[in-house]
Amino acid sequence: MYNIISGDYNTAIGDSALHANISGYQNTAVGNWALQNNSSGVDNTGIGLNALLSNTSGRYNTALGSWCLKSNTTAYYNTAVGNNSMYSNTTGTNNNTVLGHLSLRSNTIEITIRQSVKMLYLIILQAFKTQLLV
Repeated sequence: MYNIISGDYNTAIGDSALHANISGYQNTAVGNWALQNNSSGVDNTGIGLNALLSNTSGRYNTALGSWCLKSNTTAYYNTAVGNNSMYSNTTGTNNNTVLGHLSLRSNTIEITIRQSVKMLYLIILQAFKTQLLV
């Protein structure tokens, strides 16, 4: 929290964690470079190496695992659990929840619940077809 001016209730543990924070508040960064570029983001949690590294003003994001939500800058209400999950999420991709290593790693669009259910259905259907062919 090298640049802090007015941000309150922040926690930073690790080399350069919350380093650029100026006015962001209620953020938790645990791990080297977690939330390093956060300047005005609010109520974010980044736990793990480079978790939410690029976040600048995104709000209400949770990243649990190394490199989770690494490229996120201004998106909000995202939850990523598992190393490298939602790695490429940047801006405008809001309200996503992912679980698992590399899940939605290259995602740059918002995924709705309806789309998620449809994708899950297609994955299960494909797995079932594969089992029948084996």
